[in-house]
Amino acid sequence: MTLCPCQVSPTPNSLSQAIAYSDCCQPYHKGLKKAETAERLMRTRYSAFVKVLPEYIVTTTLPAQQSLLDVAAIEDWAKQTPWAGLEIIQHTPKLGK
Repeated sequence: MTLCPCQVSPTPNSLSQAIAYSDCCQPYHKGLKKAETAERLMRTRYSAFVKVLPEYIVTTTLPAQQSLLDVAAIEDWAKQTPWAGLEIIQHTPKLGK
């Protein structure tokens, strides 16, 4: 089993348990799911960088900015970066509440 790079389960009741990539971020990367929250989007994008999936980074960027992105540069940068892990300090699901 390959653990998901985002290192956490997507369900609120098991947030401290790492799970398989195939059960976590991979469905988002394959376009089978869309990120429901900003936190989930950040986790899927982090995993996409680790897995070197620049197309996912582009498609999850604001449409008006997508044409400004250099897919080859994103890919090179992702390959050269020593990914140490993702730690989310705080997430506020809805601002203003």
